[in-house]
Amino acid sequence: MGVAIVGRSIGYRLWQAVVAIILAVTPLSYIYVISLFFYLKDNHRTWLSTLQENSWVALFALSLLTLWMVIETLWFPYHHFTANRLRARRLPAHVAKSPEDRKRLYERCLEALGDHDAVKISISGWFFGAPIATIRRGNLRLWLAWAMFDSEPVDLSDSEMDEIEVFIDLTERASAVSFLQGHDRNVNCMRLTIDDMQMFHRPFIYYAAISAMHAIAAIFLHAQGFRGTSVTPSGSDFINSEHEPASPQRYFYRPARASAAKKSDSALPIVFIHGIGIGYLHYAPLIARLPRDVDVFLLDWPHVSMRLAESVPTIPNTVASISAMLAKHGHPRASFVAHSLGTAAVSWMIHAKPHLVASTVFMDPIVFLLVDPAVAYNFVYRKPSTVLELLMQYFVARELYIAHSLARHFNWSENILFKDELPSNVLTGQKNNMVILSSHDQIVPSAKVRRYLTNHPNVDLMWFDDVTHGELMFRKECMTVVQDRVYEACGLRQA
Repeated sequence: MGVAIVGRSIGYRLWQAVVAIILAVTPLSYIYVISLFFYLKDNHRTWLSTLQENSWVALFALSLLTLWMVIETLWFPYHHFTANRLRARRLPAHVAKSPEDRKRLYERCLEALGDHDAVKISISGWFFGAPIATIRRGNLRLWLAWAMFDSEPVDLSDSEMDEIEVFIDLTERASAVSFLQGHDRNVNCMRLTIDDMQMFHRPFIYYAAISAMHAIAAIFLHAQGFRGTSVTPSGSDFINSEHEPASPQRYFYRPARASAAKKSDSALPIVFIHGIGIGYLHYAPLIARLPRDVDVFLLDWPHVSMRLAESVPTIPNTVASISAMLAKHGHPRASFVAHSLGTAAVSWMIHAKPHLVASTVFMDPIVFLLVDPAVAYNFVYRKPSTVLELLMQYFVARELYIAHSLARHFNWSENILFKDELPSNVLTGQKNNMVILSSHDQIVPSAKVRRYLTNHPNVDLMWFDDVTHGELMFRKECMTVVQDRVYEACGLRQA
C-alpha cells in the first residue's frame, strides 16, 4: 500500500479500467442472454448438433458461462429494486432530545474544533469548501436542521427554528463571522442521512468473490481457535427507544487457554470490533497477534462487510448484546479494541455502559471530531483523484449495503466521542486509552484529532508516519507496537 499515488497516474487509469470491466458485466450478460435467445429461436437444431460435436469440457464451460449470464440478468433487477427500497429515509434520530441538550452539544462541538480559524474551516468544509463569505444564514439553517434535528427546516416547529437561530449566533461568535441574511442556492451542504444514497451496481460475481473471501476468513478464525456463536439481548439490559424486537448478535469467541497462567489477576478479556471492508480477513495480521491468555470476542458486522445484509443493528441492540455477551462468559468489564467504524461501537458502550469499558485501543478512530466534515466528505462525497481514493470509493464506500448503513443509519451525534468522556483509571492513575493515528489517513482528519487529544491526561497517543487508513494492519513494525498496546490494555505483558 503506502502513500497514495497522486494524480491520474497509469495505476489510476488501470484501476479505472478494472472498475469499467466489472461494471460491464451486467450489460454484457443481457447482450449474451438476448442474443442466445434469438439464436436458439431459429437455430436450436444446429445448436444441439454443435454441442454434441464438442468435448465435455467445452460443453461444461459453455453451460457455466450461460448459467452465470442468466444469474447476472436476474440479479440486476433484484439489486436495483433492493437499492430503491433501501434509499428510503428512516425516522429522524438524534442523541440530544431537549433544547438544553442540543445547545450544550453544539457548544461542545464548537469548543472541540478550536479557534476562530478552525471553526471557519470546518463550517466551510460542510459546504464543500465554499468561501465562508458566500454562506448565508439560510444556508446555515438548512445544514443545522440536519445537524441538530436530522430533519428538513420545513419539518421543524417554530420553537425548534428559534433554536437554530441560537445555533447560528453561537457559530458567529465561535468563527468571528457575521453571516448575511438570505439563502444562496449555489451553496450546497452535506447532510449525510438526508442526501441521496450514493452507490454503484455490482454484479453477482462480485458478491460471489466476496463470499469466498469471507469463507477464507472463517477458516482462518477457526484455525486461530475462534468459534462462531451469537447472543440475543433480553430483560433489563435491552432498552430500545425504537420499539424494535431484540435481534441476535453474532460474534466469534476464543477462550483463554486453560494451560496459561494469568500474569495478573486483573487481566481483561478483549472485545474487538472491525471497520468497513471485507470483515475479518483484513484484520488477520492483528488477530493472529491477539493474546491467548485472555478471552477474546470478535463482533461480527455483516452490514459493513459487503455481505447481503439489509438489517443494520441498532445502537441499543448492540450495546445490550455486548453486555449480554460479557455476562454470558462471566466478565464484569473488558478492554475494547476497535478500528475505524468499529470505534463507533466503543463510543456507544462508553455512553451507555461505561462501567463495562475498562480500557480502550482506538485505531484510525472516526469518533473524535465528527463535527469536522472530513469523515463524511472523504468517505461519501469526495471525487477520487488517487488510486487509493478510487479503490475506496468503488470497492468500499459505494457498495450498496455499506452505503445504506452510512447514508441511513450513521448519525454523527450518536457516534461522536469527546475526550472528557473517555474512561479513566482512578485507582492507578495510569493512561488506559490508546489512540493510534495514521499520518496519511485519507478518511480521518488525523492531524486535527492528534491536536485535539494531545496532552490529555488519560490518552496515550501513537502516531504512525507515512501510513494510510487501515494500512497499519500490513506493516510489521506497526503491528508490533499495536500488539504491545493491546497486551497493556488487557493487563498482560508479552512473554
